[in-house]
Amino acid sequence: GPQIPTEQRTSLFAPYPADENGRPSVAASIVLVVAKLLIEEAAGTPELVSSDESGTEFRGEWPARE
Repeated sequence: GPQIPTEQRTSLFAPYPADENGRPSVAASIVLVVAKLLIEEAAGTPELVSSDESGTEFRGEWPARE
């Protein structure tokens, strides 16, 4: 996806993070919140890997199965 400004990265997985104009970004929020809930429900951890002019990358990590 598009680059995420540094000041918005701390609230990415919170419901309704602000967009570049300080307004709640509902569409992006719904996708990230649902992804976070699904990953955490499966004992995983969501994280922002990188975000620069070439795009944004997220990753979900889960513990190894025993």
